[in-house]
Amino acid sequence: MMIGSLLKSRPELILQSAQFLGEHAIALVAALLVFWILFAALLWRTVDRHADNFWYVIKILVKRLNSWPPVQLVTKRYPRISLFIAHRFSPSRYLGLHLTLGVIVVSVTIFVFMQVADEVGEREWLNAFDHIFSVALHAHSTRAGFLTFKNISQLGSAPVLAVIVFFGTIPLLLLRQWSLLAGWLTAVVGVGVLDSSLKGLFRRVGPRLHNPWVAEAGWSFPSGHTMGTVVVYGFLAYMLLLIVRGTSRRVVIIAAFVTIAIAIGFSRIYLGVHYFSDVLAGYLAALSWLAACVTGCEVARRRRTTL
Repeated sequence: MMIGSLLKSRPELILQSAQFLGEHAIALVAALLVFWILFAALLWRTVDRHADNFWYVIKILVKRLNSWPPVQLVTKRYPRISLFIAHRFSPSRYLGLHLTLGVIVVSVTIFVFMQVADEVGEREWLNAFDHIFSVALHAHSTRAGFLTFKNISQLGSAPVLAVIVFFGTIPLLLLRQWSLLAGWLTAVVGVGVLDSSLKGLFRRVGPRLHNPWVAEAGWSFPSGHTMGTVVVYGFLAYMLLLIVRGTSRRVVIIAAFVTIAIAIGFSRIYLGVHYFSDVLAGYLAALSWLAACVTGCEVARRRRTTL
């Protein structure tokens, strides 16, 4: 990766950047969450007021793109290929935009995950950054911070996620939403299998800090808490998006999901049970699996409505 090459050539940047981030991690994460909430609120307000105009502008841009001479030339010369590509970006098609976006998300997240895993495997700049960042963050941690992030971390624990899965399964059974139920259970069971498989493959030992707040056994790469959080809360958010009407309410659901995911991921680093790259890899692996499951559900839903 380009950042990795830069840090390899200037190793002092690893020490300086990791030290700075570790010392100011709380403030930086708080600023990130505040920025995200403000952005979500602004998006909510903008979409609520100008939703019709937004889609009108998109349609105009698509029409202008189709009228562009190079695009028209390709369309005339390769009509079947052009039609196939157009269908892949159609929101109303059975195997349209939802499938294309799903494939893109899965491909990108897998690629970036492999890059992170490769850097961790080389045991060079990323490992040095992880260690220095964890030590600096632990040195500036407090008892109050420990209690706060311990409680936040519990939101992604196995018992809490199991309760969410149980209460999420009941209405799907009662309403006979079999495709969603299959996707829900596949996502939950699959993330557990994926977590144990990846941990067994990489076998990375977690941080070894002086007087750690929490000591956990097992491998640390990727973060199981982070993976479980993203998949369970993410799929729950997806199901809520199918039920809720109104763009502004959907923005709130997405904002809440992202906030929970960021908070729980950071809590694992603050408590000293995972490195930064463990949590980053957890996000990437979970997003890939979540995108695959959601895409599968969307394909099943649209297939049923087109039959």
